[in-house]
Amino acid sequence: MSNSNTYKIFEILHIDIWGPCSIVSMHGFRYLLTIVDDFSRYTWTIPMCTKSEVRTHIATFLSYIENHFQTTVKIIRSDNGVEFAMTTFFSSKGIIHKKTCIKTPEQNGIVERKHQHILNVTRALLFQAHLPPIFWHFAVLHVVLLINCIPTPLLHNMTPYEKLHGSLYDISSLRVFGCLCYSSTITSHRKKLDDRYVFGIFLGFQPHTKGYLFLNLQNHKIEISRHTIFYENHFPYKLKDDNTKSPNNLSLPIPQSYNFSYDFLSDNPNTTAEIMSDNPNTAAKIIVPTENMDHEQPRRSTRIRRTPAYLEEFHTNLPSAHAVSSKYPIHKFVSYHKLSSKFKNTISSFSSSTEPHNYEDVAEHECWKKAMADELAALHANNTWILYLFPQAKRPLNVVGCTR
Repeated sequence: MSNSNTYKIFEILHIDIWGPCSIVSMHGFRYLLTIVDDFSRYTWTIPMCTKSEVRTHIATFLSYIENHFQTTVKIIRSDNGVEFAMTTFFSSKGIIHKKTCIKTPEQNGIVERKHQHILNVTRALLFQAHLPPIFWHFAVLHVVLLINCIPTPLLHNMTPYEKLHGSLYDISSLRVFGCLCYSSTITSHRKKLDDRYVFGIFLGFQPHTKGYLFLNLQNHKIEISRHTIFYENHFPYKLKDDNTKSPNNLSLPIPQSYNFSYDFLSDNPNTTAEIMSDNPNTAAKIIVPTENMDHEQPRRSTRIRRTPAYLEEFHTNLPSAHAVSSKYPIHKFVSYHKLSSKFKNTISSFSSSTEPHNYEDVAEHECWKKAMADELAALHANNTWILYLFPQAKRPLNVVGCTR
């Protein structure tokens, strides 16, 4: 197993390559270079067309760390891939390169498990949005952003982003991946009678740019826009009817033989899937969302949910204090008829012990009278107030609640 103890960022970097993917992405990517910081668990994922790009990306990433975080990497951990053979470069930087044993991926388990996490969430995003597999690298980049913004028990419920940068990520800009969006057109390129917006599919964010990345459904180009309106419950690729023979109802760059197969994202390198080609000759049709459109209920998982270890001592999933009724009322599931008479009396005594609400209730119990006396004695001992005789012909203030 991969086990390490670090005390500052970038002491150890875990690096690995995923691929080749049997489906070439829209931009020709087939590999992923994943880098995980051991201290903050922050993740970087770089899409690549070939493995030969690894050395360039690692050198660029090390320069990025030195320039933006004013620190240097001490140790890099990877497998025995030829693409990581950078002995001269690592020596010049004073970096120790730790390699795993042959056929022992668990020694680099942190980044291996991170790959599994990324691919699982990527499949979920593609399933929900019904996007073709050629968009997988957009989904991967969006997933890595979400993972870096999610608290993890490994960091005592801090987010990797907060651990690395010292501040929380502004999640107000996050949107549902693959949803329908409308972007304002550029004023310099439109005429008076042209459309003032274009509809598209949200594909994430452009790094270092304050804008949204989307697929323009009119010209089938990837564009960036800041002035965008989102309909997060509507997915243009989603089927109108489950019984529809054709899986697509829009003029999108979707191949003719599209079969909604996402097996290409499995960890098995021998998994095969059909490589698809674009079909630009289909007819255009888009559904404009309205207030009266029916929203399909999201699919609910049947997996058994277990309370995290750090919440075992807390009561979770309790009904709201304002709930009027419950789907499973407690009186239908809890009964005392099998208890002995003595135990029933004990339980009843627990249930009957309530705190008094007025002085008349307090005066009936010596323990409460003693508690009041002790409280008054403590107030006198601390000189909380000074008692004076009430002046004659004066009326007490009702807001204080005192009497003569």
